[in-house]
Amino acid sequence: MKNTVWAISLVSVSLWVSVIVVDVIVYALYVSPPPPLKGLYTVDEEIDFKLTPSFSGTLFTRGPSATIKINTKGFRGPEWQLGDKPRIVITGDSFTFGLPLDYEQGFVSKLSNKNPSFEFLNLGVPGYGPIHIAKTLERTCTEIVPKHTFYMFYLNDTRANNISAGYRTVIDGYLILKLDKDGNTLSRTELEKKIDKPNHNQWQVLDSLKFLNIRTFLSERGIHPRQIYERLSNSKEVDTQRYIATKFTDNDNYSAENVEVAANQIIGMASNAENCGSKFTMVVLPSYAEAYYETIEPATELLLEKLSIANIDVLDLRQFTRPALSLVQWYDAHYSPLGTDLVSNVLGGYIQGLYGAKP
Repeated sequence: MKNTVWAISLVSVSLWVSVIVVDVIVYALYVSPPPPLKGLYTVDEEIDFKLTPSFSGTLFTRGPSATIKINTKGFRGPEWQLGDKPRIVITGDSFTFGLPLDYEQGFVSKLSNKNPSFEFLNLGVPGYGPIHIAKTLERTCTEIVPKHTFYMFYLNDTRANNISAGYRTVIDGYLILKLDKDGNTLSRTELEKKIDKPNHNQWQVLDSLKFLNIRTFLSERGIHPRQIYERLSNSKEVDTQRYIATKFTDNDNYSAENVEVAANQIIGMASNAENCGSKFTMVVLPSYAEAYYETIEPATELLLEKLSIANIDVLDLRQFTRPALSLVQWYDAHYSPLGTDLVSNVLGGYIQGLYGAKP
């Protein structure tokens, strides 16, 4: 009997260790994140960071690589013409910038191709939130004089580090979080220690003990047992609580106070745009879970309530998705070409509804 128990235990431990080894191999071959792109960002004294004018480089991902070019004004896309065509500003974060795609596959480029009577200017910057976007619009308003300004909202725009400056800085061309987990500012020496692999998630023992990399590999390809079960059942019946990102919990980055701050920043953004002679619209971009599972994000809903009182024009793209349709890349949480098609089609139709085929 003892020999049997010992044999079963030995087999179980051997199997567990073998799966851990496989998990490490999967991390090294498939899940290990590529190095960050050096030089894309430069320091901005008011809002921590901005894009480096005239930068050019290659963004490596776990999928296809992408060419990143920044124009002389410090934004992605072609050089600004600022000619006779009315100008439409599209501003936001990495989704607007177009990560992780080549520029031509992003929704701003697609909008431009579908609406040649307008000049579309992409003011999206990865990592920006309402406070950064408001300052960017304020700086560029008198030069651009836009006919319409679209602020592309994503659910993390109500998070603490997106409504306040002072969270990030640029060291040796890398964008780095300059606060520790307790919110204390790191010294220059401590920041320089992070340069070797900034924003680079290294292998963790605990991750492999939980088989996280194997689970990631399966999930990204849609073959995780949970996903198979969801496809065989009605996805709406699956408990979607795990997918909600903006839960109001203790020690969380989302709070009613943060939503209030974000709302005021967006209201100020709209007021500044209107003072510049521009119409203003906030566009709600659907996240993976909002599209695929039809989750409702509490922070977003609270924000929309506050903005409705201020009569902010809102175009909610979550109304144009359908359950079990993924809009994102298998290797990245940003939009795939399918996602950017959705945004450009709906927003393009909205613009034509306002101004016609020709302004």
